[in-house]
Amino acid sequence: MNYQEKEEFFDTIKKAKTKIEASIEKGALLGVFNPTFSIFNMKNNFGWQDKQEIDTTTSNRIEIINDLPSDADEDK
Repeated sequence: MNYQEKEEFFDTIKKAKTKIEASIEKGALLGVFNPTFSIFNMKNNFGWQDKQEIDTTTSNRIEIINDLPSDADEDK
């Protein structure tokens, strides 16, 4: 790891780390490696992180609310 900062070794070390990351991912998916440990390893050594996406837009909700029948429609 100390050599990764040196330009002459950068490409070699990057390729090796990429192969190791791919091997761990494949092994976890195939059940060869413990998935929990693999996730822990990827987060700590390869920069993986949990990401949650929440859609906070209300455009669809407004359309649904506007399509509701009004009180006047119920009297008909």
